[in-house]
Amino acid sequence: MEAIGILGEFLGGLGVMASLIFLAHQIRTSNRLAVAASERELMGNFSSLNELFMGNNEASNLMAKLTDPNTDFDKPQTEKARAFVRRLANAWIAADESHRQGFLTDNTYKLLRDDVQMVLLTYPSLQSFFSEFLSLYPNSRGLLGYAGEVLKNANGGLENNND
Repeated sequence: MEAIGILGEFLGGLGVMASLIFLAHQIRTSNRLAVAASERELMGNFSSLNELFMGNNEASNLMAKLTDPNTDFDKPQTEKARAFVRRLANAWIAADESHRQGFLTDNTYKLLRDDVQMVLLTYPSLQSFFSEFLSLYPNSRGLLGYAGEVLKNANGGLENNND
């Protein structure tokens, strides 16, 4: 009778171990799915911006003007450029938080750092709007802090480093 009790405890222990292994696997799988969902959402945000520029002539014309460092903007264009900066800043802030919480891979985060540099160097007229934005948020870190570094380097060290 005692042997049956010992066998029961042993089998119960094996059941607990199997349950823990299964739970660990489920948690790992769930975390991978959360990372993938976070990255899809972030890329979807950028895709929607691209679709806007491809499907809206006014937005496309604004982006074309932003490539010329000597362009003058009227008031509506100025506000649209500011809104574009805020949209990018929000996406980059969300990416920073997702990365900090482990929901964005290092590879994707590095790609976003490249995106920050690409945006600021491809659209030089956007630089003044980003400088204005960063002056309002002087404690920016992460990708926005990196944007401040890119601006500083692009303008020969004249911008504040908001790192």
